Amino acid sequence: MNGLKTSNGWGNDSSKRRLRRAVVFLITASALLDATWALAPSDAGHVKQRTQQQRKKGDSVLPPMVESRRRRNSNTNGPRSRNKKKKLDTDAKFEERPLPTRIPRLSEILNERQGSKPRREQENQKEYEAHPWKASFQASIRTQGRIKKEFSISRNGESPTGKAKRILRALLSTHPTQCNAANVVGALTFSAKALGAQRVEKDDDLRNLVFQTLDVLHILVEEQLLSTRQLCNACWAIAKHYDRDHALLPPPPELVAASTAGASVVGIAETWDILDDDISKTYQRRNDATIDEIAQQLTDILHEPQDAEDGEEAQQQAKIGEICMASWAFGKLRHRKTPPGWQTPPQLGRYPNTNDAVIEKKKSQTTDLITFEQWGSFGNTKKEDPIEEENESALVTGQLFDAIAFSLCRSPEAYGVFDEHTSDIRDVHTANSCLSYCSWSELANVGWSFAAHGSCKSSSSVRLLQDLAKEARRRLSVGGIAMKGFLIRDIAQLLWALGTLQADNFRLADDLVDLVESLSDYLRLSDRAPSFGRGRPLARWSCADLVQVALSLAHARIDELPLLRAIFDESHHRLLEGMHHDFDEREGRNSFRPWEVSILLWAQARLHLKQEQGGIFEDFASDAPRFLLSSLSPQRPTLGDCGIEAQEQANIVWSLTVLEHHRSQEAVELINRIYHEAADACSKQ
Repeated sequence: MNGLKTSNGWGNDSSKRRLRRAVVFLITASALLDATWALAPSDAGHVKQRTQQQRKKGDSVLPPMVESRRRRNSNTNGPRSRNKKKKLDTDAKFEERPLPTRIPRLSEILNERQGSKPRREQENQKEYEAHPWKASFQASIRTQGRIKKEFSISRNGESPTGKAKRILRALLSTHPTQCNAANVVGALTFSAKALGAQRVEKDDDLRNLVFQTLDVLHILVEEQLLSTRQLCNACWAIAKHYDRDHALLPPPPELVAASTAGASVVGIAETWDILDDDISKTYQRRNDATIDEIAQQLTDILHEPQDAEDGEEAQQQAKIGEICMASWAFGKLRHRKTPPGWQTPPQLGRYPNTNDAVIEKKKSQTTDLITFEQWGSFGNTKKEDPIEEENESALVTGQLFDAIAFSLCRSPEAYGVFDEHTSDIRDVHTANSCLSYCSWSELANVGWSFAAHGSCKSSSSVRLLQDLAKEARRRLSVGGIAMKGFLIRDIAQLLWALGTLQADNFRLADDLVDLVESLSDYLRLSDRAPSFGRGRPLARWSCADLVQVALSLAHARIDELPLLRAIFDESHHRLLEGMHHDFDEREGRNSFRPWEVSILLWAQARLHLKQEQGGIFEDFASDAPRFLLSSLSPQRPTLGDCGIEAQEQANIVWSLTVLEHHRSQEAVELINRIYHEAADACSKQ
């Protein structure tokens, strides 16, 4: 060991590493050359000519490595020499193969061995062979990822409108073959969420992007490519966008009433400009048709018999949450045109001579306008009256609301609902309908949607509204875990819905009265329940809740005095606080807006709440005119600028007269201002 030299000999570690690297390099080069020789593309003419020249000279036509291996095998004795003939036959095969022009990549070698194209090339070919808006699952996932990324990114100083536009551009800038129905519905939903709950300014660019996206949705809906969940999400997103921009749908026809020498007639009129090339009207009519088609498809799905053995039908079954979401959407999109308790929509009256002069003037000035009119006798409520006939859109929406009512009134066992996440708010022994599985917000949204659409005449709608009242009353009486997620806004919305519809259908009155009494008992306001002696039991209610509950009781003419005293006591307290602040500071949750005070005055006058029913009613009626006058300022010199429009002004004058509070100094000043503004408005027409 001592005489062994390792500095310059083979025992050195660096020398061993160099030798190992050389061996590995030679082995790798040999294998790669063999592979390229075997798998290189053919160049038959060039290789054949070179091979013939080598044979004439007597040179070997084999590659050098193959030639050396052949010579080594021919001079070797032993088992390998017995395979000499077999090896030579193998070497001879290389003579017919051309020389490689380049060294191929390893992926190309593997693909050639498998006899297939590269994977990426196959995917691209499949994607571009797909039909527009019918992309595969893999392509749709990538597009959905880009849409979600735009939704998750928040840029400094960017408005909600700008974020919504980025989301829609992410969809529209993608090739149609990379998108499907899930991407279109997702872009609409995310853009609606990006706008938030607050009011945003109208944006033409956003409207055009929404028009383009809804145009694609129209094609997908007509081809019935949307699932049940996607249909519900799509109508919800359209309703959210429409709530912020009513220009997405066509405006309703103009209601006109005219008096002639013989009789009074009423009708509807719609004017078209034949030279108008505005593309937005085409989009509006197409969006309207899309909404009707969604309603028709949802109606068919809800009416389909559900078979537990049929997997396809069970997959199409709508969930309870999706049904509630669709009902809210169509309550927004198909709002009622007739006020509660009215038999006909509001009509505009004109004098005969003025009407004729206006018509002749318009005809002389606008020769490119076409007006479509329908006329009927005033006050005629017969079904054959063309003004009262429902159009196709109203019929389709009415059928959808009946289907929603029928589905929600079914028993959980018949509908196949077994949800462990909602077991804490339902009573198994009293779960007679699917409403037991709805949350408080879903109950409120369903009631609001039926009231907004005015659906309360059919048997299924009446049963649903009665079951809503019973379910809410049961939860208020049970308390505890049944009140999970309860908000005052929910019960206020339910009371408003039932009170509004009770004016159209008297069969809802008994259930509404029971629900109002249950609310008073829950708040411990009445003699039926023990009281804790709280000074302001409704201090946590918002102004909108106070106004909505009072309005619902006024519509139904329910004089639940304990609840009404608490409402007007809290309202009077906030009324006095609001008079000590500027108008801009009263826009918060605990301060009234002027038009809300006008509604409270109207509710008090409709229920005839005066000094005999409680001193608080007298105080509120005395201080309300002073509050309304304090709303005026140099920035808002008129009542219209403060939000008190013509209807609210008429309600104020009527309410003060009924309550006999029209002789005070503040009331006289307020009434004089209202009449002056009404005279100015009439002179401008």
